[in-house]
Amino acid sequence: WAKHKCIKIAQPLFYNRRGMHSSGPRSATGRQWRETVQQLVCKACIAHDFHADFTHRGVPLRFYIWNPYDSVQRTLLKSRFFEAAELDCVEQWVGQGARIIEVGAYVGNHAVYYLRFIQPAALTIFEPNPAIVPLLERNLAANACPGIAPEVHAMAAGNREARFHAVSDDAENQGATRLVAANDGAIRSTTLDGSVRGKVDFIKIDAEGMELEVLEGAARIIRESRPKIMIEVFNAHAGAFANWLAANGYRVHREFKYVNAATILIEPAP
Repeated sequence: WAKHKCIKIAQPLFYNRRGMHSSGPRSATGRQWRETVQQLVCKACIAHDFHADFTHRGVPLRFYIWNPYDSVQRTLLKSRFFEAAELDCVEQWVGQGARIIEVGAYVGNHAVYYLRFIQPAALTIFEPNPAIVPLLERNLAANACPGIAPEVHAMAAGNREARFHAVSDDAENQGATRLVAANDGAIRSTTLDGSVRGKVDFIKIDAEGMELEVLEGAARIIRESRPKIMIEVFNAHAGAFANWLAANGYRVHREFKYVNAATILIEPAP
């Protein structure tokens, strides 16, 4: 299969019907079969340096793919950016040469867009999932922009220094990995205020339910720099987020609604 040597056969080798599993090695459920096959495919992708090459507005891009079943990486395989409409909006709204902080970069979909099309003066990234940081760094290197060196922090951003475990409920959406506080957790968190110095023009926050904690930990930056912010807000936090907007003098510029959350672009109110 790895050498593309495969043939069609007239009949299936066997049927595995729901609720009618055989005994022995083939006694697994349909879900177990699917998950096992997907794990093998993902291992093969890593072993063979599987990647997606495409161009966007004439710019050649390359993304290495570790999990073709993941929603973000699956979109990249279709030769387009994930959430492209949001990225295009941000580019026009923020402008060239911005100083950017990204909280939750995952495989680098947004970060690469910033590098190649916004060409930021500075790009500081926080990605807490240690399993994905090597892929993020590889995609950044594959799409490097001369004169711009992204600063990657392999940790979470929040409202304090703490430790967490990474928990994923969906193998096909690792970008939705959430953090659970634990004294013995392998993932460390910090605050943006404690890690970033100087002026900030734009902050992107995708923290899987910790969005308000990230804002709390960036109080000084927000007060001093008044940056534009793109933030994913869980529906359950909408009321608290509205209170934050009023208390901090921000207004909604544009909103992209999804099932369980919304990506909201906010800016300082005049």
